[in-house]
Amino acid sequence: MYFVNFALDTSLGVVFNWVLLTLLTVWLMQLTSWLAIILTAKLIIGCGIVYCQAVLVDFAVWVFAPLETHPR
Repeated sequence: MYFVNFALDTSLGVVFNWVLLTLLTVWLMQLTSWLAIILTAKLIIGCGIVYCQAVLVDFAVWVFAPLETHPR
C-alpha cells in the first residue's frame, strides 16, 4: 500500500505542480506587461502635467472660480 500511495503522490504531484507552474508563468508574464503599460502611461501623463502645469493651474482656477463663495 505504501508503494501505491508514494507512486500516486509523486505522479499526480508532479502533474499538479507542472500545471500550476505553467499557470504561474503565464500570470507573471501578464503581470509584467500590465505593470510596464501602467508605468508608461503614468510617466506620460506625469510629464504632460509637469510640462503644462501653468495652463492646467489657470484652467483649474477658472473651473472652480464659481465655487469660491462656497468654502465648504
